[in-house]
Amino acid sequence: MAVCPTVADLPYLRSNFVPLDALARAHGHDPVEVRRAIADRLLPGVPYVLEDGTELVAPDYFELAHMAGGFEALPAWFARAYQQAAARYPAAGTEQEQWAEYLTGIYAVCLRAVTPASIVAKGELADTIERLVADPAPGDGEWRRELVAAVDAFDALVKQFAPFDRQRFGPTSRDRYVTAVRERFGLDRRDIPIGA
Repeated sequence: MAVCPTVADLPYLRSNFVPLDALARAHGHDPVEVRRAIADRLLPGVPYVLEDGTELVAPDYFELAHMAGGFEALPAWFARAYQQAAARYPAAGTEQEQWAEYLTGIYAVCLRAVTPASIVAKGELADTIERLVADPAPGDGEWRRELVAAVDAFDALVKQFAPFDRQRFGPTSRDRYVTAVRERFGLDRRDIPIGA
């Protein structure tokens, strides 16, 4: 859990996250039981804690647990869903690795929707962008189209991030795979005609 140290973070956090207690009650969960499930590694940790102690989570925090049929069913459900999503891209990592990462709460910081499929997609798109920029060919239309498509897809997948995230993580995945790549190669999706 990370304490948000400045008021600069609050507008972003309040528009993208909700208090854990309020969300738990809205979904019919006792906040004490939710915190027990977090401690028991059945639910992800809280990504932000405000200075007043308010714990913030993404609005979809309970979605996977509800799809699984409950907190205790979530680990097995996640493993199955992740295996299915990663079947087309095994380089995204194992379900055990990604479950451990999911439990940290970090995916709520970066992904607009936290699902096994979006976790796999993020890894695949990051690898694609890295491969393309490692062997740049900005004059090649095919290379440019593939890079624009990957960067735009990554852009749609990840959040904007709070200012505090750059303090605790350094450059975010958005900084590295969207902003820096667009700046380096002068990418603007509007300058590439559809079907070109």
